[in-house]
Amino acid sequence: MPSFKTNALLSAVAGAASVMAHGHVESIIADGTQYEAFGLSNAYNANHAPLVGWSTTALDNGFVAPSAFGTGDIACHRGATNAEGTAVVAAGGEIFLQWDTWPESHKALEV
Repeated sequence: MPSFKTNALLSAVAGAASVMAHGHVESIIADGTQYEAFGLSNAYNANHAPLVGWSTTALDNGFVAPSAFGTGDIACHRGATNAEGTAVVAAGGEIFLQWDTWPESHKALEV
């Protein structure tokens, strides 16, 4: 009989296979301070401020191969690099994400 962990893992993998691309976070507001994140407006600007979000060389919102589901490509897209900047948020503070696109078929993101 499969354990709870096995069932949870299988559910996560099955869910990951059906995930569709969403877009890019262009900026965040953390406790009232706005920070730039990766957006297409920064993709070709080498002189931008340090970004608080992942950067990527793949500017589409498209396909990640099933063979890459176990890599960072599934979470952050192909060719992604770690964020250069940080944002300060107090315990219990508020964070707002500003997306460049969000498909109508996807319901509101709640964390």
